[in-house]
Amino acid sequence: MTDRSSIAPDKSITKPLKVYRFRPNHHDAQWKHLKLHGESTKHMSTPVQLRLVTWNLDFSADHAVERFNTALEYLQFDVFKCDDGQSPGPCCILLQEVRPECLKELLNTDWVRDHFAVTPVDPAKWPGPHYQYGNVTLVERTVPIREAQIVFYGRTEHERSAIVLDLRMVSTRGFKRNLRVVNTHLESMATGRPNRLHQLKECAVLLRHSSTGGIVAGDLNAFDQDFDDALLSLELVDAASELDDEDAFTWGEQGGGAGEFPRSRMDRMLSYTPAGKTRFDITPPQKIGKGLQCGELWVSDHFGLEATLTAPEGPEDVNEEEEITPESQ
Repeated sequence: MTDRSSIAPDKSITKPLKVYRFRPNHHDAQWKHLKLHGESTKHMSTPVQLRLVTWNLDFSADHAVERFNTALEYLQFDVFKCDDGQSPGPCCILLQEVRPECLKELLNTDWVRDHFAVTPVDPAKWPGPHYQYGNVTLVERTVPIREAQIVFYGRTEHERSAIVLDLRMVSTRGFKRNLRVVNTHLESMATGRPNRLHQLKECAVLLRHSSTGGIVAGDLNAFDQDFDDALLSLELVDAASELDDEDAFTWGEQGGGAGEFPRSRMDRMLSYTPAGKTRFDITPPQKIGKGLQCGELWVSDHFGLEATLTAPEGPEDVNEEEEITPESQ
């Protein structure tokens, strides 16, 4: 359990995270953590393509568990088309604003148990001291995971953090390529702008610590007028940069705040590619969850985003392991 109240206010801390997979054949069937550097790969297959989903599921509205379960069913049946409970194929699902009771529901869902590795599985791994909600990352269980960490932002009033996973993909020429995926929820509200920009810079640094770059995605609260300028200065590329605003808005059309505040592109998928490396291809993100309701309630005030990543061939294709630099503590 990490209570931020005892930590120097401006210092971010990075901690290792365990990743868990459900073991139904274990003598006491339960979620067991993976040995990321020693786990057998006989059930894993390095993908050429990876579907990426990000979605803020609104912790503050009523009937959180019912709304959350509706969101999970929507992901299974509508987004991934797994009508018979089959595998969704290689994918990574980034969730924000997951309440503790919703995390419990997630871990008890058959489709998740059958097909995903999850981190974290304990809300005490989120930043404290309140532990009202946090980020959760799901990775389809055949996708190799090399490392997992969580960053507790030092500059935050809202207990925000980033989950960092290093995944293994393969280029279209068949060479292994690392992909760093950062699931984050940046500071909220207009008054949070200084912290939000500082957190965004920290995300850019996290991607630079991977020799092949990667993706940061989530609810970035990207409503500041100079947000896109900040992306440019940090060499972060918005996957939706070619979409019209009308096709890219993710907040302000449903749920709390709809009609009271301008619509905005709060949720983003951003990529960083080091000099001399080949950028991961990412399709323009498509909105998910638009109009989705649980009874008379909106499932979330945010739309989710869904895109597909591909590791194209490039001059850096090599047989050796590509380096991932440890984070500075």
